[in-house]
Amino acid sequence: MSLIIMSLIASAMMILAIVPERWRVPIAIVFFFLFVKLFKGSARKGTITTKLVTNAHDLIDCTTELLSCQVLALDCEGVDLGRCGELSIIQISSRNNRCYIFDVLKLDKTSHVVLFLKKLLENQNIVKIVHDVRMDSDALYHCLGIRLHNVHDTQAWDKIIH
Repeated sequence: MSLIIMSLIASAMMILAIVPERWRVPIAIVFFFLFVKLFKGSARKGTITTKLVTNAHDLIDCTTELLSCQVLALDCEGVDLGRCGELSIIQISSRNNRCYIFDVLKLDKTSHVVLFLKKLLENQNIVKIVHDVRMDSDALYHCLGIRLHNVHDTQAWDKIIH
């Protein structure tokens, strides 16, 4: 099943790479809901549930859970991710098999969603696991004013191990 999911995500990413920039986020949201609908019927133990967070009302479901976690997985997506690019989506997963997708493309640094993400990602008591954090960290700081703390970079650990 995971190979099918990875193939679908890779196909979606290729499509997003060739469409005009103004259509990327709407198309990404459509893909998100298609994936949720497609795999919702295959719920079993260990299945990850997803929730799209776009505004303060959507935060109600995730604030308590995420702030009480000891470890989170984090990934960012965007166009030319980094200090000069656009940060569009922040994905945060917990050990409770929940994944929250934060749509931050049109949000400013003072929005409730960004302020919550700042509180969460700057929390030194929560470990954030990221693969190759360099561009994600750069984009988070320059686009949203968020400084990551207590990060474990799996790419750095791989270099140490091997």
